[in-house]
Amino acid sequence: MPRIILAMLIAAAGMIALCPSASAQAPGQKPPPAQKKENEPPPVSLRFRNDTKLTIVLQGASEVNKQMRRGPPILIREGRSGFEANVPPGIRLITIVDYNQPSRPLLQNFPLPVPPGRDLQVLIRTDPKNPQRIIVTPDNQ
Repeated sequence: MPRIILAMLIAAAGMIALCPSASAQAPGQKPPPAQKKENEPPPVSLRFRNDTKLTIVLQGASEVNKQMRRGPPILIREGRSGFEANVPPGIRLITIVDYNQPSRPLLQNFPLPVPPGRDLQVLIRTDPKNPQRIIVTPDNQ
């Protein structure tokens, strides 16, 4: 019986040693900070204010290292605001759909320039000439 227990303990120790999630840090220690590139600008935050009479879902995408990275879908109710943090500077492609009819895109792949080092506030509203059309403009509030 003691041989079986000893063999099981050795097998368990070997499995733990091979596990990629095992950490070489002592419990309670913070991992080392990620290395930043010297010329990389800091990420910014975006605030989207919904001035339409619809509940919308907004999703942004940016190109990072020649790959498109999508942000999380943001649900924004009528008259409310939604936020997106850690957005890389550059061109952000914005897609807006109606929450009640997700197959109906209101705005698709709209290029939104995101300046480096400065948070951005954006206003989403309907076009006064065409209520079926959505307009995205900078919010100067």
